[in-house]
Amino acid sequence: MRNVGLIASSVGHVVLLGWGLISLPAAETHDVSELEILPVELVSVSDVTDVVKGEANAEVQDEIKEETVKAPEPEEPKPDPKPPVPDAKPEPKPQEAAPATEPEPTPPEPEPAPEPKPEPEPKPQPVPEPEPQPEPEPTPEPEVKQAEPAPPQPVAALPKVRPRPPVKTPPKKERSFDADALKALANKAEPATNITPGVDDQSASFGSRTGTQAAAMTQSELDALRSQISRCWSPPVGAADASQLRVRIEFGLDRQGNVSSGPEPVEFPANQFGLAAVESAMRAVRRCAPYSNLPLDKYDAWRRVRITFDPSEMF
Repeated sequence: MRNVGLIASSVGHVVLLGWGLISLPAAETHDVSELEILPVELVSVSDVTDVVKGEANAEVQDEIKEETVKAPEPEEPKPDPKPPVPDAKPEPKPQEAAPATEPEPTPPEPEPAPEPKPEPEPKPQPVPEPEPQPEPEPTPEPEVKQAEPAPPQPVAALPKVRPRPPVKTPPKKERSFDADALKALANKAEPATNITPGVDDQSASFGSRTGTQAAAMTQSELDALRSQISRCWSPPVGAADASQLRVRIEFGLDRQGNVSSGPEPVEFPANQFGLAAVESAMRAVRRCAPYSNLPLDKYDAWRRVRITFDPSEMF
């Protein structure tokens, strides 16, 4: 048991020393400056403290000379040898001063110019008295001569300008009277017997409010149809009488108001103006289609329309 305790104790001490060596920092080294050594002589204390026994009948000495031990004086430190002085460089020789240049002699000051002597003022000459001038004779007035008219200068001849040839305007082609076309229209203009029911304004001209009503068409509905067609009609120009342009046209309509048949002339004047009026009226009927403002429930009344174009009542 003793060995176990000894071993444990020694192991603990070793561990503690090892931990101390590792954890504790190493001691810093200090620079020790050189100390000045002084010689000292040691004196034993017994030499001073021992008292010599004397006799009782001995005479008392007045003074006891104390032996003093003088401490040796310290030797003075020898001074450091002086560093060798470097050889002094030979001083440079002073340069010889250049000989002083003699100053140039100053030029003598110019002598002052003599002041000009004032010229003597000239004596004023005597002014001669003016001689009396004779009075001038009156000059006769010059006769005024009438200026002769200058001869007329010749007028420069103007450059001859060639007259431009007159522009020939092509003569207006008169509309030829096509008899065959009138005959063809006349053949078509025969009155039709199977045009019932329908709108017939034989006694009423285009745009007028007089006449008969067919079927159940009201006067306002007929006026609306005439007004729509009149906006698309442009009657030909040049006729002497408006009656030469009075024509009657017939055409058929479907339920949507589109032109389904025709238009065909029914009545027109047999001359060149009548033919032009027929063509313009037929063109107006096609241009204004469709006629969608007509009542659909009265289709049997307006499926066939016969209308008169008369410019005397339209404009």
